[in-house]
Amino acid sequence: MNDSVIIYGGFEFMGFHLSKRLLEEGFNVTIVPSDISDEDMLENKRLELGRNANFLEWEKLIIPAKEDEVNLIILDCYSLHLRNDTKKVNEMYDQWLKHASYAAGKETEMIVLLPAQSALDQEYERNEKKKSFQVMENKLTIIFLPTIYGEWQPEEFAFQQACLEKLEKKKDIRISDREWQEDAIYVQCAVDAIMEIFHKRTSGEWLIRNKISDLWQHCAAMLSIRKEDIRKIDKQTEFPNHIKIQAIEAAEEKCEGLKKQQHHLQFNLIE
Repeated sequence: MNDSVIIYGGFEFMGFHLSKRLLEEGFNVTIVPSDISDEDMLENKRLELGRNANFLEWEKLIIPAKEDEVNLIILDCYSLHLRNDTKKVNEMYDQWLKHASYAAGKETEMIVLLPAQSALDQEYERNEKKKSFQVMENKLTIIFLPTIYGEWQPEEFAFQQACLEKLEKKKDIRISDREWQEDAIYVQCAVDAIMEIFHKRTSGEWLIRNKISDLWQHCAAMLSIRKEDIRKIDKQTEFPNHIKIQAIEAAEEKCEGLKKQQHHLQFNLIE
């Protein structure tokens, strides 16, 4: 019997790419969609995943039967962090966390994806999420992510806005103050790193980081984002010592990843 995975936010940016990878690896994947998914692209994603017999979507939050063991739960609390409707997003996250605590078994492993800046927010956000899993602390892995780019990147991110601008679908690029500009990683490289952490079966807190510095700025320059819109990074942020680093060397993916993002958007853009 294949291992079973529940992905909360499985149609969002990171959740979707992880769903695809886990299906490719033979997992049974159940997706819990978000309440604020981009409807324009949602059907395309459903069709892409629906071709796999191991894929299932829950339109409502239901509790799995006791005999249906869940091996892994992933909560994508990263992909929507630049949304302006933060209250609605946080309320949805609370619902996910409560449901996940019921759906998890004693041996269920849990991965929570968070933006890198959450690691610096006086541990508030992480501790709130940890409280929901106190009974299984040894099974919880929190992974902090910098800016991730590539196919299906949300429009709130600067790179996607720049791609839309090149297609004459957007006039003004507005970079959120919450977008992490110290690092940028192509989504497939990020998925590789997350899966490597998962297969290590090592719980705790991790930061995925590129060995090459200033990649956000390099990508921004390649997309012709104005220099005055780019924050100057004088010094790399130091993260708490207890956070383990999953360092990747993905500079060779920089150009190719942006090209894939542009081509994907061009062919999937709905008028």
